[in-house]
Amino acid sequence: MIENKNNKLGVREQCELLAVPRQRLYYRPVPISSLNLSVMDFIDREFTSHPFVGVERMAEEIFRQMYIIVNHKRVRRLMRKMYWFSVNWTNAFYDELLTLPLARGF
Repeated sequence: MIENKNNKLGVREQCELLAVPRQRLYYRPVPISSLNLSVMDFIDREFTSHPFVGVERMAEEIFRQMYIIVNHKRVRRLMRKMYWFSVNWTNAFYDELLTLPLARGF
């Protein structure tokens, strides 16, 4: 799409014509490290069996079972990347109560 060796137009002009920022040309995505993959695998197995475990407790479980010190911010980022969110049972319970029809005079 954009040619670096174009004699008529430079890279800047080509990017302007296509409305593409030049930064996008030079960006190289960073591959996921093997440590992050192993932590994500553990989170997946643990969260499938215990969906109510939060981020901080998950970080503690990673340290207890894998002997890896992982920050809670890293666990939160990896859980968001995998679209895992803990279930807050109290909010789910109260939301269910609010949808129930109440009897008159109650």
